[in-house]
Amino acid sequence: MMPDPENLSGLDKDAKENKKRELDVKQLEEPASEESIGDMIPKKKRVRLSRLGQRPSSSMPHDGSPSKALNTLIHALPPGLADEPPKEILEEFRAWFPKGLLKKNLTGKRPPRYSKTHDTLDKPHDLGCMQVEKKSWYYELATSAVWLWDEHIDVAFYYLRNKIRQFPELNQRKVTTVDTVFTSKNGVSWWDVNTVLMPIHFEGLKHWALVKLDLTNWTIEVYDSLEHEGPHNSKVREGMEGLSKFIPLVAEQNSLFEFKRRDPPGNYPIPVTIMKDIPKQANGGDCGMFTIKYAECLIEGRDVRYWVIDARMKLFREWMACYLWAHAKRKLEQAYKSDEDDETAY
Repeated sequence: MMPDPENLSGLDKDAKENKKRELDVKQLEEPASEESIGDMIPKKKRVRLSRLGQRPSSSMPHDGSPSKALNTLIHALPPGLADEPPKEILEEFRAWFPKGLLKKNLTGKRPPRYSKTHDTLDKPHDLGCMQVEKKSWYYELATSAVWLWDEHIDVAFYYLRNKIRQFPELNQRKVTTVDTVFTSKNGVSWWDVNTVLMPIHFEGLKHWALVKLDLTNWTIEVYDSLEHEGPHNSKVREGMEGLSKFIPLVAEQNSLFEFKRRDPPGNYPIPVTIMKDIPKQANGGDCGMFTIKYAECLIEGRDVRYWVIDARMKLFREWMACYLWAHAKRKLEQAYKSDEDDETAY
């Protein structure tokens, strides 16, 4: 249990300051729990890269609203893994979300979650790499009982790529992401990065996991929220075998080894490590959200053990849905659009 930093009565001023510093260090060293996550970083030290609608620019108005001259992508995902949306945006989303919600789910592979009147959006929501036409899309993203579809994963990784592009402090980490079909719209060339983060779906397991490809050491790490010894790991390793052989072939064909040398040289399979001692999911529906959160941690240089918390997945999903909804809504209201760079891969 976290020590109570307020329980410092009876100490003189210097002793209180020393005790407070000791408690702060201890809190940062302990793994996070649902109760302690808000105390992981002292409030005065929290740095927000951006709020919704902001860019890292000195010309940004102090009220956080987009500049009238801005005609490029705005930031949609929260800048910090424990950040919640602004109160007024979250309240507006929570008022909009249940309207028209069906009391009983219909049958089918992907049944509508809302009545016909409410399910079809008045205008499609532009999320950069796709157009959302159904309110049910947000329900599936925000609700832990529902698996994420590849569309949700692609949108999340699209915005993670753009987060990297917008912020120099992230861009300097030389990392990028790809989508579920192994391309990277609005991404960067693999020649310019050292790390590529890939969302992988294991069809036989009906399961999402994150793959971290290290182009410096030519290794693969698998962040799997259901990792455990036995048949599951065997199927994951079997699924990764093809990727570990495919990537070197692609790298050789595109002359990537000339920039990212291997020792010894050659297109032999890349060694795969399934990461252990990482946060795990407690239900059957959150593997996609775990995959997104693992990626966001690695992009920002945060330890997944502290910031990917199963008990907060329900909130993470709601907050992400809220940010994307508000992002699309603002684009409609203020008539600006996302960057539309050419698609690049490898």
